[in-house]
Amino acid sequence: MSRLDDLDLSRLDPAGMLAAVTSSPQQWGEAAELALSAPRPGVTASDVSAIVVAGMGGSGIVGDIAVELAAPHGVAPVLAVKGYELPGLVGPDTLVVTVSYSGDTEETLSCLDQALEAGATVYAVTSGGQVSELAAERGFPIVLVPGGRQPRASHGYLSGPVVGVLDQIGAAPGAVDDLLQIAPVLEPLVGDWGPHVPTAQNPVKQAAEELADLVPVFYGGTGWTALAALRGKCQVNENGKRPAFHAVLPELDHNEVVGWSGRDDLQAGFGLVALRDPAAEHAQVAKRFEVTLDLVGTGFGAVRSYTVPTDASPLARFAAATLYVDLLSVYLALLDEVDPSPVDVITELKQRIAVP
Repeated sequence: MSRLDDLDLSRLDPAGMLAAVTSSPQQWGEAAELALSAPRPGVTASDVSAIVVAGMGGSGIVGDIAVELAAPHGVAPVLAVKGYELPGLVGPDTLVVTVSYSGDTEETLSCLDQALEAGATVYAVTSGGQVSELAAERGFPIVLVPGGRQPRASHGYLSGPVVGVLDQIGAAPGAVDDLLQIAPVLEPLVGDWGPHVPTAQNPVKQAAEELADLVPVFYGGTGWTALAALRGKCQVNENGKRPAFHAVLPELDHNEVVGWSGRDDLQAGFGLVALRDPAAEHAQVAKRFEVTLDLVGTGFGAVRSYTVPTDASPLARFAAATLYVDLLSVYLALLDEVDPSPVDVITELKQRIAVP
């Protein structure tokens, strides 16, 4: 019997990260409700020269989602900012959306201050903290999401309001309809991949077993699977408490592929996870995946691949890939008998750099 089929979750996962991941269909359903009820920011996409979405970590990937959602429509450029500084283009004709789960993320608060000073239209998504206090003081619209979780376990809650705003203002028409598709896509996947499914019939548990002694490397194609690869890297870092890396095709074929060639001594310690989306992959990217794996894939300690459902919206396909990597990261933590929830080194780092 696999170790993943006989888990003492009360000991290994006392804060319930596995339960949070397997309940993601319900969270995305609630996210759709948040999107539909989100207050309007007071501008439309045609009113602004740019939309900036600022956030870090589990909140920051929402900006990347916004970029992908808006890109096909070309109504207004959307920029994701993950740091302390807003771009110089921010001014009165800019919409700045800040996403901070805690409401106290110092980089995002810095961006929020700059946006207010520049006279931008400001919108915020948070569970409370200083962001909500500023909203009450300065009168900009805010969406409060359920608190008490790790930010990375609130992916749907944080994404839903931003999806709703982009749809409302015309930057990503139909995005809420895409959001509504997510829960029905994820529910059967949880049924196939959840902890109640034995390893012999569970491809995500099987992947975790193969990667147990390896450093995971996630490959995605440009766009949604690139974001899922980033999500996988970050989730293994935080949930699995181990190094992980990600790269994106076709860019990796111009650099990283050389690093793997002829270095079987190093490569054997890494496990590759390829995230595929046939409905969106450029024909040459699909070809590059096959040739790249043929050229360097045999040197990895393990190679796994996940192909998203092709009959779903882009956002739902991304959510499916996210569920795969999220579960994988938690299963890796449980195999190592580490609690997936705490991120003590991040807490200590914040304390040590805090301004007195």
